[in-house]
Amino acid sequence: MGERRSKIVELTLLGECSLAVDGRPIDSVPANFFRIVAYLILAGGKHGSVNRRRIHSLIWGERGEAKAAANLRQALVRIRNLQNQNDFEVLEVGPVSLHLKRDSDLRCDLMDFQNIAEEQKDIDPASLCDLYGGDLLEGMEVASEEMEDWVAGHRHYFHMVFSESLAKVIAADNVSRTDRSKCAARLLSIDPYHEEACQFLMRDAAEQHHLDRLHNLYTNLRNLLASELGVAPNAETQLLYHQLMHQNFRATSTRG
Repeated sequence: MGERRSKIVELTLLGECSLAVDGRPIDSVPANFFRIVAYLILAGGKHGSVNRRRIHSLIWGERGEAKAAANLRQALVRIRNLQNQNDFEVLEVGPVSLHLKRDSDLRCDLMDFQNIAEEQKDIDPASLCDLYGGDLLEGMEVASEEMEDWVAGHRHYFHMVFSESLAKVIAADNVSRTDRSKCAARLLSIDPYHEEACQFLMRDAAEQHHLDRLHNLYTNLRNLLASELGVAPNAETQLLYHQLMHQNFRATSTRG
């Protein structure tokens, strides 16, 4: 008999967490599977290995050492069952540590994004927009105060890295206007105060003679800044808006 083919495991940890094996979505995945894998990716170093005590302290430390250790043992039983029932292995459980299997058959958005954040790897703009589906472990219940602080710190960091990566694409002259527009729209969706992204989309709307879109982009930004921060758009954004509107009205009048 030939060697059994490894299953392709697709794991989403940015945004709503999900797991699929060979393209088949897996339901009823324990939340601690996602928590532990995310921690191993981000805190496990090159080999993706972390001491079991560190894991149970992070997730259940507020309940005391003995209870935390017991909770981890129960969680690992459920995770073993999940992996055995679906014939895959991402998390290796040892007597002292937990280990993440980083092989070619594991596809994980968090691992890809970590490469961008830590190694400054370039990625094509379309993939960049699709990669960041949302906050790390989005919508997941808080396990402990320490876990909440750890997740919050990484959420802030990844949000910053993603925003800076999108802004870099928008400013690049060697990227197509379509990709730059997509990145600007994505950036504005996660940071509605980002005036450079709004400026790019205003120019794009003006070039296509979409005056309603141009007007809505500016007024939405102006109203948001006024209501949330008590300020107006910067002088550059205001001047750009009036120039673009004037140019388009003049062009429309000339054609008429």
